[in-house]
Amino acid sequence: MIAAKTRTVSVTTTPVNIRAVSAYPNDPNALPVTFATLRYPTGGGLIELVSNPFQSGTLTFVTNPVAAETIAINGVTFTFVAGASTATNVHIGASKEETAANLVAVRTQSVNASITVATYAVALTGGSVNGNVVTITYKTTGATSYTLANSSGTVAVTRSAATLTGGSVYGDGQMVDAGADFNDMDQSLARYACSSTGTVSLDITDYRS
Repeated sequence: MIAAKTRTVSVTTTPVNIRAVSAYPNDPNALPVTFATLRYPTGGGLIELVSNPFQSGTLTFVTNPVAAETIAINGVTFTFVAGASTATNVHIGASKEETAANLVAVRTQSVNASITVATYAVALTGGSVNGNVVTITYKTTGATSYTLANSSGTVAVTRSAATLTGGSVYGDGQMVDAGADFNDMDQSLARYACSSTGTVSLDITDYRS
């Protein structure tokens, strides 16, 4: 097992990614790690590891929308059309799965500030669309008022909730004891920590096979 140089990360009440970020694809210090050892001095706030601090929601394509059907996403109205997609028009594909992918494409390319605050994805297998559920994930941690609506008309698209929900905060995770090594076996490319109060310096040593 190879130990990387110990680094210090400032952990606050807002969840922060404690994984090292590679400078370029072949960086010898790039992720993933096999495990990491965490330690912080006695005193100050308590530290906790949280799995996913980003709020999210879904839009499920129950059926394929019809032309002129609309859906409101964070206050922006998108219209399903038979023609080509534009900034606020979504081309109706041959299946609900294709239309879901078209909605993702339109929102991913959007420059509207109400839309760019989140990321959008639909299931893919081998480059082929096979999912009818669009997942929306807010880009920053913490609570958000990002709103979702069911589509109009035939209500072909249904929302998971009126707003994005979830997101881990302090109190949802796994405690790290002060003054003692904590072996974090999580190998995710992103791993988040937050403190109960104030700012705490967390010493991290990454280990790789």
